[in-house]
Amino acid sequence: MRGVILILVVLVLVVHAWAGAPEGVSPSGQDVAVVGTVCPTFSWAEVEEAEGYIIEVYEVTDGGLTHEEVASTSEPVISKDVGTALSWTPSGSECLSDGGRYVWYVGARKAEGETQNVERRTSSVERIWSEGKVFEVSLLSETEEVEATKELVRNYLQTEWLDTESFEVVKE
Repeated sequence: MRGVILILVVLVLVVHAWAGAPEGVSPSGQDVAVVGTVCPTFSWAEVEEAEGYIIEVYEVTDGGLTHEEVASTSEPVISKDVGTALSWTPSGSECLSDGGRYVWYVGARKAEGETQNVERRTSSVERIWSEGKVFEVSLLSETEEVEATKELVRNYLQTEWLDTESFEVVKE
């Protein structure tokens, strides 16, 4: 009986710990979202009792996608305290590169006394971080992407493929 009670207490604490984590809304997709601007608008769901938010954007690496993993191995390309706003659009020098692949996070600064699922930052501000959302910047239209892909395949078939073993098999 004690074991069951202990498991229930732990389960309640875990559920409570994750209840206040922010959730990124956009850009977001099942795998990699594609945005057609170098200055995408980031938006997220409100976190109860949050005093403010910060956006951090990193170039995608081979590591994991938790904020802690990414932040421990690289510097953000964007790190912006956006106050209590629920969306933000970079401008000027904050914009990203065409063709770049990024992962973004929103951190919620919780009210005093909240310590659930918290990562301590160097400024000693306590934040709860969202899961990473991966996106890619592509300024090409869908038609332009199809045409560019066709051109790459055409070039490959007319040059490099001619020197492969598979070409010899097809030729015979």
